[in-house]
Amino acid sequence: METIFLFSVETAIDSVLPIVILVFALSMISERFSNFTKLWLPALFRSISAIEGTKRAKGSNKVGIALMQLDNKQVDKNLEAVRLRWILAISVFWGIIIAVAFRKEIWNILNGSPLSGMFLSSGATKMKTWECLNSFTQCWIVIGFGVLFSFGSKFWHDLLDLLLFTKNVRRRVDDIDPSAFSSADEIRQYLLTTNSVLLENALEENRALLKSQANHIKFIKTGHKVINGITRHYISIYLEGPDPGTFPKFVFAAGSKTPIEVNVIPDLGQIKPHVSLGDAMDVLGNGVDSQGTVCCKVVRSNMPDGINYYILTCSHVITQKEVRSLNSGEQVEIGIDGTTNDFTVVQGYLKNNFDYCLVSPPEDYDDDQATNNRILDGIRSVNASDEDRLTLKAFLPSFSNGSLDNSTLKTATLRKVRPDQPLIVKYKNEELKFDKLYAISEPEAELPVTKEGDSGALFYDENGKAVGMVIGSDNKFTYLMSIVDITNNLDCDIIMT
Repeated sequence: METIFLFSVETAIDSVLPIVILVFALSMISERFSNFTKLWLPALFRSISAIEGTKRAKGSNKVGIALMQLDNKQVDKNLEAVRLRWILAISVFWGIIIAVAFRKEIWNILNGSPLSGMFLSSGATKMKTWECLNSFTQCWIVIGFGVLFSFGSKFWHDLLDLLLFTKNVRRRVDDIDPSAFSSADEIRQYLLTTNSVLLENALEENRALLKSQANHIKFIKTGHKVINGITRHYISIYLEGPDPGTFPKFVFAAGSKTPIEVNVIPDLGQIKPHVSLGDAMDVLGNGVDSQGTVCCKVVRSNMPDGINYYILTCSHVITQKEVRSLNSGEQVEIGIDGTTNDFTVVQGYLKNNFDYCLVSPPEDYDDDQATNNRILDGIRSVNASDEDRLTLKAFLPSFSNGSLDNSTLKTATLRKVRPDQPLIVKYKNEELKFDKLYAISEPEAELPVTKEGDSGALFYDENGKAVGMVIGSDNKFTYLMSIVDITNNLDCDIIMT
């Protein structure tokens, strides 16, 4: 029974695109070898003819003349026809050689598309390896792609442009809101409008609405981020004060059904004179001054008299990046908000998969909880469905010339819930493994959102649910430890207001 494949336009293009991209790349390689041959083969034949002194040198052999003049167009039509046939033969020859060299790569791409059905017998699966194909099928694929490579990179470049243009137009057609147009000319004009222009139009169309939500807007700008190969546009609103206002989460451009995300970025101003999440910590001792960040204030069921809260942060902030045991009752000199005091280690862990601790401030150090953890409203875990979708925020200390200037609200996107393999974190004297870290990055690109001194910072979602505490970063991601795991292991609760 014959199998019939039905594709939508976009599905068909998505199926063909990987193959066209591969053919385009390999046709450029084939083209380089063909050009090299066309330049050097005539010189070789001229040398042979000069040495032998045969009739080929006198021009009685059309093939010999064509090969010697391969790099020059011939006036004689017969000689030009022979020359063109040889050029085509050289192109096909190198195309087949490249196809043989990359046969397994070609099949891997081909096998992942519906087109692989052309090369498999009826009822066969699409998971065959190259070695499992019969010799006839292998020859068919190699010769066929060799001929395709001989078309030249310009042909495949133009075809690739056409496919991408068609795909974008198709997406734009699906995005159209028919009720917003009164004529075909308006729809045609919309389809020809670039995404950047549409974004600017959406901003202008919604500027009055956005400005009406707050009277302290510093400036508004637009941007885009690429998630899973899809470009998503957004509007960022920077405020002069800490009040986030009541802005809509999304706006729309006229004629479009695709929502444009609205990011609101408040300015927290100067650090307030109390301990709160995002405050900088200067840990002194052993002649070393290391910096970290207050995660948040927490409580336990039985707090000592005069102690209203504990401070949660990374253990390596307290140990100054050395892997060692943290003893309960150990005294640590810590400076917060310009004031240095002796804090006491309550409980902490610094080993594989653990890098967090609780420290207690001096008695009656700060009993003002009115604004502590002011934006938090519980804790949450995340899963794979949140990847590339969940927006997180954190208060991060900002240092200038070694001193704290102000606190910055940083926005990030969750990228991975669990790493593909255990991550190695390097401390001063030892390396530890972590296999339960969340990876986050800048919304627009895979770049870390933190720097030296941000360890301990708490990232939370747009609903104020705490997600994770910063342990460190590499050149692509910032990594978080789950706040659910931390509070469970330390048997504590985040203070909510």
